[in-house]
Amino acid sequence: MPRRRLRLDLRNLVLGMVVLACLATLGNTLFVAYQVQQNALVGFTLHANQAYARKVASSISEFLQSAHSHLHYSARQLSGGLGDTALLNAEVRRLRLQDQDFNSIIIANADGEVLEAYPDIRQATSHPRHSPEIQQALAARKRFVSSAFISRGGNLVIFISEPIFAADGSYLGIVGGSVFLKKESALHTTIGSHFQLDGTIVFVGDTKRQLLYHTNPELIGTQIDGSPTLDAALRGEGGILDAPNYVGVPMLAGFAPVAQTHWAVVAQQPREIALARCAR
Repeated sequence: MPRRRLRLDLRNLVLGMVVLACLATLGNTLFVAYQVQQNALVGFTLHANQAYARKVASSISEFLQSAHSHLHYSARQLSGGLGDTALLNAEVRRLRLQDQDFNSIIIANADGEVLEAYPDIRQATSHPRHSPEIQQALAARKRFVSSAFISRGGNLVIFISEPIFAADGSYLGIVGGSVFLKKESALHTTIGSHFQLDGTIVFVGDTKRQLLYHTNPELIGTQIDGSPTLDAALRGEGGILDAPNYVGVPMLAGFAPVAQTHWAVVAQQPREIALARCAR
């Protein structure tokens, strides 16, 4: 009996070890499979967000190029001088109505005096003579895109302008338009018109790190610091980053600079949301 019992105990021990080995192998296989799936999801999300950021940056660049082209045409029409009131009025109306790029239009002379504006000449109060943005545009004497600022009308806007030169090369002034950032505008539509993954957060920042656009409209106009993705894109870099954002939330982010202006686009998704698909 003792020998038989010993044989049974050995058999059970061997069987138990085999079962444990199989369970360990199965567990290891499942863990490796989970890690592979997790890494695949991380990689997919990172590159999808990078592609989205590039697409948005490209769309913004195309919008700015189109806006400048329209303003440049007007500047050429006005090269004969700024004394023709009827011509000034016709140009601001045409610019405002032709494709809705701008929410308001102004023409200012080289001294910063607003000569004409549309929808209403009273809109000139949003672009006063001593506005830093107007002064910067006048001083630049070239294509100009301002940082975000609050107009006297109380709207958060950017200002886009073209210089006006006479046939002899003398500098006459600028023609420019404002674009609303918090209200409906062509720029807002351009940024928000692309497909994005569930839970994706998209924002556009300028050189002062002010938010020109954000998935959460309440954050538009605020300034952010400590965002490695925004900082990298403002340096002209594009890429991906798996790291916490400026408030410490782990993010899977893609980022891209905007050509023609010192802006940056970031598209990011919380890591937790991206990896939740592993549990389904």
